[in-house]
Amino acid sequence: MMGIFYHYPLQKKWLLNEVTTKATFIESPLVYGEAFKYKIIRLTPSKMNFEVKKNEEVNFNFKTLKNVPLNKVSLIFYLGNKEIPFNTYNRNSNKGIISFKNKFKWKGFYDVHLKIKEDIVATYSIRVN
Repeated sequence: MMGIFYHYPLQKKWLLNEVTTKATFIESPLVYGEAFKYKIIRLTPSKMNFEVKKNEEVNFNFKTLKNVPLNKVSLIFYLGNKEIPFNTYNRNSNKGIISFKNKFKWKGFYDVHLKIKEDIVATYSIRVN
């Protein structure tokens, strides 16, 4: 049985308070549906694609409206089918803001994933020079 779908025009009242431009939206990290499960409302870095120098410190943080245990947050990448965690440091959780840092020790291109418990919530593409 086929359902009936209605198209409703986008209304300003449905948008978040923050002004979002087309460029900001396109440059943002790839966020998956699981981010809503943990009520994540802001991510840093704010761009999906960015460059850093080898051994440069990168700050990652996100604001969540849900209690997320710090030990259940990780930054990972995949090597084939194998999940590899990064050794993040300066991990902190304060008033719903979870933060940590990472240094990329080797040059190359990385697709890194923010993981909470067993769920991937966001993806970044990082070029290390």
